[in-house]
Amino acid sequence: MIGSQWLENRISRRSLLLGAAATAITSFIDACTYKKQDSANRGIDAMESNVKIEINAKNVSRDFLRTLLGEGLIFGFSYMWDEKNKRIWPGLMEKIKDLNADFFGHLGGPGVWVHDYHWKNCIGAMEKRKDPTPRFHDFDTMNGLVGTHEYGLMLEEYRNETGRNILGSIQVNIMTGTAEEAADWVEYMNGSPRTKWGAVRADNGHRDPFSVQYWELGNQPHFTFANVGRLTGVEYSKRVREFTTKMKQRDPAIKVTAYLPFFAFDGTPAEGMKLGSAIQGVPGEPGSNGPTWTQLVLKEAGNIIDALDFHWYGAATTRAHGYEYIMSSAYEGLLPNIERARAMVQQDAPSDEARERLSRFVCPEYGAISGNGPFEETATAIYGAVANSRLLHFFLTLDDVLYAARFGLFAPYPEPQMIREVRSAYAALFGRLDGSDFIGTAVYMMKLLWAKAYQQKIIATKTANIPTFSTGVPVLDVTAMRSSDGKALNLVLTNTGMERLHPTIALREFKPKPTGRLLLVSGDLKDDNRWEARSKVVLQESEIQTAPRFDLPLPPHSITAVLMTRA
Repeated sequence: MIGSQWLENRISRRSLLLGAAATAITSFIDACTYKKQDSANRGIDAMESNVKIEINAKNVSRDFLRTLLGEGLIFGFSYMWDEKNKRIWPGLMEKIKDLNADFFGHLGGPGVWVHDYHWKNCIGAMEKRKDPTPRFHDFDTMNGLVGTHEYGLMLEEYRNETGRNILGSIQVNIMTGTAEEAADWVEYMNGSPRTKWGAVRADNGHRDPFSVQYWELGNQPHFTFANVGRLTGVEYSKRVREFTTKMKQRDPAIKVTAYLPFFAFDGTPAEGMKLGSAIQGVPGEPGSNGPTWTQLVLKEAGNIIDALDFHWYGAATTRAHGYEYIMSSAYEGLLPNIERARAMVQQDAPSDEARERLSRFVCPEYGAISGNGPFEETATAIYGAVANSRLLHFFLTLDDVLYAARFGLFAPYPEPQMIREVRSAYAALFGRLDGSDFIGTAVYMMKLLWAKAYQQKIIATKTANIPTFSTGVPVLDVTAMRSSDGKALNLVLTNTGMERLHPTIALREFKPKPTGRLLLVSGDLKDDNRWEARSKVVLQESEIQTAPRFDLPLPPHSITAVLMTRA
């Protein structure tokens, strides 16, 4: 984890929040330089910083939930699906399995798509289907007519391939849809074949329910582009109660989540520049000083919803925000927002039972970088890989997040042509329409490293002398994890800084074999895989000499894993 002493100081340190936005328009070159400091605030060289990491293998902090490794199944549904054989393309399934995630969901898309989506248009015979988003057409080509039935089949296939009860989720159209439409959707996916819509599913070739556990009410419904509409907190909270009541009548076992705003984005460039910073809350009505959006949801529906779901983006683009802003936003923006949400649940939940039930959040959509700038693509490159790896470290410091999904498992590239921001900003995989090829991006390689390093128990770490950005945020994250039987101990270290680090690692209560495995994802910030350069970024694997005390070189902006077994 990030240094625990620093994190404790950060939780009580509010003054830095005001300075976070000031870096948003810093030039890329200026932002890439950071002041390295020791505990006495003296400038030091990163190579001589004497970074120390201490790990006691018996000091278990929490379980490592594989649901935190999730990837949202978003964009390019038609490119994922082998319609002839009714399956995910085999090459794609292998790459998905390798990510080792227990969350495979978030059927839907950006709010403008979800909030115009009518699921009944995309079931049954393909030749009889029609556009599910009749007012919004920008994503029609890449999503095609592949719909909720195919999502259920993909979820089932992934469960069968892994042998695990993978969590699935669906985003409900709470904007232009109705509560009855949402309830019918639950019945189609989860109902007995003796029910009306369960019988329709059976007629479409699948008698058994798909058992989708989580249902998210909308996608950032406080704003939506393309004039599809937006809701106030007053409107949304009332719909949350109506939708949840009707949906649970069809399947009481489902978990329904309501949106928790962590940004006040209204579609304007000025608000877009604030992505990644802390906010005070979205007003229940525009310009109102009354209850906030979340307070209204808790008051109106806190007794029946199962969780609050938040989305997180650390920056709009790497052109709009500086490097330090992006690499600091998890701790300068996301952490204060979570703290505020925790306090709000404790204060405004309608009962002790609701307070306990709503004390754990879900994050069905996150990305360290929201989109690509007009001149360069960095969201899926090493830049995005390092920034998103930092978010994984951050999630593993928390006890109150049930699942987290990086937004965008898959998108085709470069054909057919798409809106530039959509084309690769969210992808972990690029693919071809005919299923002939799939390419992992730098972000995919980062997630693959985490999957290979996974162990069941998170171990507390102590760190010292880590250089910091000018924001005060350390440049190095460390996560240690151990197998349940104590025979394996793995480390993941993400160096977000621009200089090489050379920490000394001390192990307690664990004597490793003399040789371990080293995994590394590194390169220039803009390095990524494309059709014309398919292996520019790879997961490098080699042997490393390990001992109870050893040194570990960490390249700049890199992700490193060390895999050890007990001697």
